[in-house]
Amino acid sequence: PRPSAPPSDPRARRPMHRSHSARSSSGDSVGSDWDAGSHHSHQSAVSTASSVKSVADEALHAILEQMESAKAQLAQETDVENQLRLANLLEKLASAASSMKRLESAYA
Repeated sequence: PRPSAPPSDPRARRPMHRSHSARSSSGDSVGSDWDAGSHHSHQSAVSTASSVKSVADEALHAILEQMESAKAQLAQETDVENQLRLANLLEKLASAASSMKRLESAYA
């Protein structure tokens, strides 16, 4: 037999099994999320993927708007320090945009 996990181990707080049905207030058996099995898991994964893609798309849009603004400022800037600051900002924004595109692709 396997020794029991110490109380600080998160596995020690998990129940060993879950009921596959519950009783409604009238006493009828009501299916739980576990009854839906892989269908529920698939729906949850699709919903999560859709949410992640939506958030990544919104973030990408905001990043691209910031890039356009920084480019416009850079085109008009005459001070070299400010040009360097804007160029550095554009580099960081480009990296962030690339990350958002990868995240969108991963959940497409």
